[in-house]
Amino acid sequence: MKDDELSNSSRAGSSGTFDAVVVGAGASGGLAAELLTAAGLQVLLLDAGYPEGSSPSAPSRNLAQRLASFASPAHMPFMPEALLAAMRKPLPLLGRLRQPIQSKCHAWSRKPDAYVDDIDCPFVKASDDPFYWIRCRGLGGRLAVPGHGGIYVRFGAEDFAFGNDGRPPWPFPLKELDPWYSAVEERLGMLAADGKDSESATATKTDELRNAVMLRLLSRWPRMNVESCKGIPPPDCVAAAARTGRLVLRQGAIARSIAVENGCAKGVTWFDMATQKECSAVARVVFLCASPLESTRLLLLSHDQANGTPLGAKSNSLGNFLMDHVVMRADAFGPWPAGISKQWGEEPRGFLLQRFGTCQDRNPEQHSNFGVQIYAAKTSFGRMGLYLSAFHEMLPQTNHRVALDPHLRDRWGIPVLRIDCRHGLSETKGAASMKLALGELAGTLNAKIRRFHDCHAAAGLAMHECGTARMGNDPSSSVLDPNNECWDTKGLFVTDAASFPSQGTVNPTLTVLALTARACAHAVGHRES
Repeated sequence: MKDDELSNSSRAGSSGTFDAVVVGAGASGGLAAELLTAAGLQVLLLDAGYPEGSSPSAPSRNLAQRLASFASPAHMPFMPEALLAAMRKPLPLLGRLRQPIQSKCHAWSRKPDAYVDDIDCPFVKASDDPFYWIRCRGLGGRLAVPGHGGIYVRFGAEDFAFGNDGRPPWPFPLKELDPWYSAVEERLGMLAADGKDSESATATKTDELRNAVMLRLLSRWPRMNVESCKGIPPPDCVAAAARTGRLVLRQGAIARSIAVENGCAKGVTWFDMATQKECSAVARVVFLCASPLESTRLLLLSHDQANGTPLGAKSNSLGNFLMDHVVMRADAFGPWPAGISKQWGEEPRGFLLQRFGTCQDRNPEQHSNFGVQIYAAKTSFGRMGLYLSAFHEMLPQTNHRVALDPHLRDRWGIPVLRIDCRHGLSETKGAASMKLALGELAGTLNAKIRRFHDCHAAAGLAMHECGTARMGNDPSSSVLDPNNECWDTKGLFVTDAASFPSQGTVNPTLTVLALTARACAHAVGHRES
């Protein structure tokens, strides 16, 4: 977002009363701000990150950011891999000072200053089992960090399906989401692939490398569905909203609670980092898009004046059913495919294998619910580098939950979350299946695994957390109705992945955006009726 656009957005409609308040300026929050302002609403957008250039980050974070820029993957075609690896080596040591949790993220080294300070923003683990809550604050959220996002794919029928394994049904059929997927894909600038029934099939033209990879994979697994990862730059929805003249953006705003009156949303209270004061705004429509666990924390912090209970707590679902993919990553290297001379830019070419576990030549009873992402890039000395990530579905369970800790508070005096989520036998078996699958994939592409990243041992490292404020058809077993509106509080919408009843096996970003667009249309239509 340009400085002049930011300035204009800050001046527009400066009163404390708005048509809508959006909490969070990441993927879903930015889109909500854009759509609501386009519909004519005066919108306040609250972002917890510091304005660019004004962050009082610790020196260790600034030094880590400078070092990360020198060790960028953009230098892979020009510098020996060993030298880049040596330059990255001090980064984890710097991360331990202020970001011991955040530095566990695979993309942290690309932009350390985008992630929260773990000392200022702590959380409590409910057991000795490791859990890593990876958080980015700032305009664009995680999508603004290279190495995050970039995968825009629709849920399939299997992802929406009711299962006897504990997977609950979504409150509407998948076809209900199709037009919203299409609307978001068009807004993102994605291209439809010829012969495909989904606009999300590909957003990159067929090229030599893609053909070479696909031919090898399909010769081994003919039933496999291979798609190109989209590689689309994240849209600057905040700038688009600012251009309407109906947006007020407040950065450095740490949301504290949602105000409610007579069962309806009334506004939002937040802590302003710049003034060190508590502020509030009045609005009849509130969108929580702060990220799944942050949005649920706000619901837990906010109370209905009539009965004193947290918003959405009338059911037994608030805070429960936390899910995050079990992730297995590996690096592999092999010869560059013959006859392909084109060199690529900073980001490698990506391929998505949906539900690869069902394509393997094994007993169907041994199939696992996981998908695989493969990134191929030209490294030093003309070799092909493969970066493989497999994501296994975690089923919703009541013992995977979050709650407010009664003792610990963050830097701004707000109670922190106590997180109870661990990998069980199902996740351990899934990790073993994925490790075997990644070895088979690398071998099929004439590459050899150099190392596996032992990510599966800790929940949270997939950074695809879902649930804790799920949607449904029954207010006794869900927090949100089928339109992402809180059953208990009219005008309060939660459209990030906190709303997911189940998580499927693919990146949730496109589904989050589709749900957000759908909820915005409902909110605008309800307001006008």
